[in-house]
Amino acid sequence: MKRYVFSVATLFLFLTHTVAAQKIEFPDKTFTQREICRTEKCEPGNKGTPLSLKKPYKLDISDKMEAPQVVLQVLGRTTAKNDYLLTTLRPCSADGTSPFSSDHVSKSGSDFTTFTYETKKGLTISAGGKAQINQQLQNSITDKAQLIDVQNRLEAEYKRLSNRKLTIKGTYTEWALNTTALDRLATNEGFNGCKNFIRDNDRRIVTAVGLVEVDIKVEGDSIDTAGAGIQSILRTVGINADVGLIIKREVLNKFGAATENIYRIPFFRHAEFINF
Repeated sequence: MKRYVFSVATLFLFLTHTVAAQKIEFPDKTFTQREICRTEKCEPGNKGTPLSLKKPYKLDISDKMEAPQVVLQVLGRTTAKNDYLLTTLRPCSADGTSPFSSDHVSKSGSDFTTFTYETKKGLTISAGGKAQINQQLQNSITDKAQLIDVQNRLEAEYKRLSNRKLTIKGTYTEWALNTTALDRLATNEGFNGCKNFIRDNDRRIVTAVGLVEVDIKVEGDSIDTAGAGIQSILRTVGINADVGLIIKREVLNKFGAATENIYRIPFFRHAEFINF
């Protein structure tokens, strides 16, 4: 007979989950859980203690992946027993490899929900970004009057961009270790290395996550095309710099992201399996 035994959260954890972490922070906007998942509390899965993160856990994937592959960066991994922020996340094995694959992941809860908002300020090109462009101008234009003219036209374009706000769209889905994986964890039918690692190191395993996929546009334009005005000005003086990369870097910096494939995990469950 299989048995799931989960440890009880402390009073501090209960208060953190039910009061302090009701609000979830995204750049320039704080959301209630209802605004993200359309229910009073966003609690993916059903095995273990549900937790929410005031600042969502960052996942920046270099290549576009399907959601089951993305969530495996957290799902099925383990944390220290008292880690409620996913700061000690690591695979469920002694050798650092994960025993779980996309075959062990399934969608849980509703299909998906979306939320959209605009940033409070427009797209600002940083001093560093301007300096990078200006250096290319100085290397290409020897006529001082022409240089000043182009710089003035660029400043006007920077100002126009500063009035264009970023539109952030988040798509929320919930994912969990499927019944097969949980059953094998609860019996002696597999994942013994994972079970031993949890037991021997007093760890918890993440059994479910809420995932937000982030799409950023500049008032309807993609990040790549937002700098078309700057690109056009530069081309008139023979400069073919990829302004899209500069714009993209500015946008991603604002969101604290490393790549344009941006995923955030604001909610998860983790559990301590005892007496396997």
